[in-house]
Amino acid sequence: MRAQRFDILGIGENATDTVLQLAQFPALGSKLEMLGAQIMPGGQVATALIACQRWGLHSHYVGAVGDDHAADLHRRELRRAGVHSDLAQIPRTLSQMSFILIDTSSGERTIVWRRDPRLTVAPAFLQRGWITSARLLHVDGHDPATTSIAASWARASGIPVVADLDHMTPGLLRLLPFVDYPVTSKEFPVDATGEKNLLKSLPHLQRQYGFRAVCATLGVNGALAWDGSRFWYAPSYKVRVVDTT
Repeated sequence: MRAQRFDILGIGENATDTVLQLAQFPALGSKLEMLGAQIMPGGQVATALIACQRWGLHSHYVGAVGDDHAADLHRRELRRAGVHSDLAQIPRTLSQMSFILIDTSSGERTIVWRRDPRLTVAPAFLQRGWITSARLLHVDGHDPATTSIAASWARASGIPVVADLDHMTPGLLRLLPFVDYPVTSKEFPVDATGEKNLLKSLPHLQRQYGFRAVCATLGVNGALAWDGSRFWYAPSYKVRVVDTT
C-alpha cells in the first residue's frame, strides 16, 4: 500500500495578481479613479492549494515561475501558508501576471493576463511519487502534455482527478480521458460540444469522456453540475436539485 503524504496535489498555474476595485467598469477611452488596489499571489491552482491548506488539508503544489521578484513572492507565500511546493524556475523569464478589475457595483470581475510560453512544467520535471503520495490530483488547462501524464498516473493508482478548465484546446484531448471531475467555465461545454444549452452540453460532455460529474461555473449566477442522473444548481447561498422534466 502506498504511503499518502498529502491530501491534495495541484499542478498548474500561479500568477501575481494586481486587483483593482472600481465603482463601475471603465468605458473605452475613459479615466476612472480606483477605489482600492492590492498586489497578491494568485493563479487557479496555487490559490486552490493555499485555500485547501487553510481548510486543514495537507497540500502539495507543483508549478513554474520566472527568475523575478514575483517568483520570490510565490515561494514566500506558499511557505507561509504551509503548502509544500516544487517550483520549476525558468531563467530570464517573467512570472505570470494578471490584472483583475472588480466592478464593485455588480461584483463581477474582468481579468487580463500574460503567461510567457516558457513558463511550462515539463514532463521530465514530474515525479510519479508526487502523484501517488496524494489522495487527489488537481490540475488546470495549462501544460496538458504534462498534466495528462500526471492524470494517467493518478488514474492507474485509483486517485481522483479534478480539472479547472477555462477554454477547450486541442491539447486537452490528451487530458480529458483521465479527468473525473472537471469544473469549467460556462463557455467550455459550448466550445467542446457545439451545444449552447448547458442542460444538453453538460450531459454530452459527461457521456463522451465518462466523467463522474461535470460542473460549469456561471459567474455571479453560481454554478450548474450534472452527475450523470440529475442536475445540481448552486447559487451563492444554497445548492438545489434542478428538475428538467
